[in-house]
Amino acid sequence: MVAENNVEIRANGGYGGSQGVISVTDGKLEIGDFQPKMSLGIENALPVTEEEEVLFNQATHEMGSDSGDTLFTPDFPRAAWLLSQMWEIKYGQHVDGVVALDPVFLQYLLGVVGGVVLPDGSSIDGTNAARVLMHDVYWNYDPSTQDAIFAAAAGAAFDKVLGAWQRRPGAAERRGSEGCEEGRFIAWMENPDEENVIKELGLAAALPDASDTSAAPVTGVFVNNIRGSKLDWFLNKDVTVGTGKRNSDGSWSYPVTVTLSSVMSEEEEESLPLYVAGVGRQASDWNDERLTVLLYAPAGGTISDVETSGSAAFSTAPEEHAHNGLQVFYGVLELLPRTDATVTYTVTTASAAGDQPLTVRTTPTCQAAR
Repeated sequence: MVAENNVEIRANGGYGGSQGVISVTDGKLEIGDFQPKMSLGIENALPVTEEEEVLFNQATHEMGSDSGDTLFTPDFPRAAWLLSQMWEIKYGQHVDGVVALDPVFLQYLLGVVGGVVLPDGSSIDGTNAARVLMHDVYWNYDPSTQDAIFAAAAGAAFDKVLGAWQRRPGAAERRGSEGCEEGRFIAWMENPDEENVIKELGLAAALPDASDTSAAPVTGVFVNNIRGSKLDWFLNKDVTVGTGKRNSDGSWSYPVTVTLSSVMSEEEEESLPLYVAGVGRQASDWNDERLTVLLYAPAGGTISDVETSGSAAFSTAPEEHAHNGLQVFYGVLELLPRTDATVTYTVTTASAAGDQPLTVRTTPTCQAAR
């Protein structure tokens, strides 16, 4: 199980800073101690594809060697496989699957099962877990102790959730379903039959199969933090899909608008801890929330008419690429405090998809719990 951190955002949710093994024996679940991020070193990195190198590996070059950076790809089965290989290399233990969850999901569940106490005596619950873990920790704790706080919180919360789920399954399932719909709890299983169940439950977070053009069309809007900062607590991301128009070949075209903004106040900017900024104030980009923006077309579909506007600038304008047979537009956004950027474009579905409506899968952010 990987604990994601949305303040250093990744396409699948957030940087995976800690992880622990869940063991299931005769239906009984137990979770081991959480371990810090895994690093194989670039010289021992697992291989990545040419497409992954272009879209996800240009900034850090650690997608194949750093456990947190595996989540740059929005294709969670691929990220999970890399994570499972890293765990086996580092700890000599084979795992049968990977699940990832974020602090907002924990907050949803703690609202049902009650709070947990952290090592310093403070507590998190259904009202404050996201803020404590993704904001207050950085302001109030030395960086050397932060990972221990995250690991303790994730382990304690999961233990409590498992126990309370048996006592109040209905309430827990309702809040859990909300988090799953938002992409805050995702899973991959090595066994194909088990993975099919994951897909049926809507937890796979996989890219569409490019060859299945008759499937319900899904477009993707994903963002990645490529500067190593923890500034994404302040990120707002809104995606809207306008009314579709049916084309003569049976395909549909939809106007899509993506707006990204930083809601950091002047007071917060002036008090940013070094660990949050990622670099000292002497650096020219100390307050720059640098993001890659990835727009995915549905299987057999296209993206066209891409335009950008707003007070934030794209240092790399969105340009066309490909990933797993899907058309992708990729750009780098320099998002400074209290600035915004808007990307408008048209998504056209495959004619084989017929009249099935277009849906959007997008990176979950902190804004719902801020």
